[in-house]
Amino acid sequence: MQTNEPRERKQLEKIYKIIDKYADKDFLREYIKKEYINEDGTAVIHIRLYEGLNLYEGMSYGDQLELNPDIYKFIDSKAKIIPAHIPIKLVFNGRKLEKEEQEKIKYLIDEHYAIELFNQQKDIRITRKKVRRLFAIGVGIFILCFYLSGFGKYNFLTDILRIVGTFSLWELTNMALLRKKDIDMQTLHIAKMLIHEFEFKE
Repeated sequence: MQTNEPRERKQLEKIYKIIDKYADKDFLREYIKKEYINEDGTAVIHIRLYEGLNLYEGMSYGDQLELNPDIYKFIDSKAKIIPAHIPIKLVFNGRKLEKEEQEKIKYLIDEHYAIELFNQQKDIRITRKKVRRLFAIGVGIFILCFYLSGFGKYNFLTDILRIVGTFSLWELTNMALLRKKDIDMQTLHIAKMLIHEFEFKE
């Protein structure tokens, strides 16, 4: 029976080459430079306010007025690739806006990211509390297991406690390392969005 091993191997080699190419930081830097960076080193994000686009969330009103969530989604999708050390300019194109409308958009964008940052800081505090609790539970359980093992007749109970203790410490590691890195990256992204310029063009 014939196999397709050589062809499959070549296909995998192509895939790994593509992965290596797009994991290269130089490639990313060149892409960002070509797509976003202007003469003064600022990263420009163009937002087209096309005809028919609702600027505001339809159900928001008065002091609780919010921009259309699609605008934030678009900005975030562009901004997440831009390193935090590069200043960002948000350029709105395609619609003439009065000065009052421009100021309202500026205020709502700053308010949106300020609230996002507040919520992010709250999540960080909650995560820290969980890490401390999991550490205390894991260490406490292992101390209890060590104590019970001296009696030699609680093997079943100590096995269960070891499983629970191991799970607690595993969750602790996951939250302290993996989740913390993710939260830090999100926090950095939100914070950088509070330092930006605005420009409005017709």
